Amino acid sequence: MKIVLLVVAIIAILFIVKSCFPKSNENGFEDESRPNLPSPQTKIENDKIIIVEGAKYEVVKKAIQQFCNIYNKENYIAVIKLSKLSETTSILTFPYDIEFGTFCFLTNYLYYPNDIFYKADIKAWTTTKLNDEFISEENVNKYVMLYIPPEDQEYDNVYMTTEQNVGYILGFAVGGVKKLDTPRESFIGNKYEIEDTENKPSEEIK
Repeated sequence: MKIVLLVVAIIAILFIVKSCFPKSNENGFEDESRPNLPSPQTKIENDKIIIVEGAKYEVVKKAIQQFCNIYNKENYIAVIKLSKLSETTSILTFPYDIEFGTFCFLTNYLYYPNDIFYKADIKAWTTTKLNDEFISEENVNKYVMLYIPPEDQEYDNVYMTTEQNVGYILGFAVGGVKKLDTPRESFIGNKYEIEDTENKPSEEIK
């Protein structure tokens, strides 16, 4: 009887573990189905840019594809131009623009991709606008830097430092927006511009 109970207990534990850690495809990371809708064609001027340094281009591309697989199920939320400056320097730009909230989620996802392991310096920059998610009135029209510090243990947020060196945590699930006494990282300007991607190997991922 004890053996039967032990077997039942082991099966129950295995079931719980499997439920807690589903296969990536069950979460849509590998599902490349797209809506039966035309993808964006009209370009929208914007200054959003993400620079990934230290990870190979093909690995960054895979992480972006996963993100698009998740977000582009019912509509084209994220259409990303990926440009290769070198084997370990990639630039993401957004010819059709992207919502600020999605831009934050993407910055976070590049740092924590599913079943992809790399160490890279990932930073994003943009000018905030009225009605942007997470952005209060005092931070409208501010040029900001988004990032995840190496010591982060929350996993569901992104950090923001304004050009005036005011720091915030933008919490996705809990916590909301929290102003920091000092920014986790000081503001630095982006070393590359959108124009630097011209005439570089590029592809559109959606």
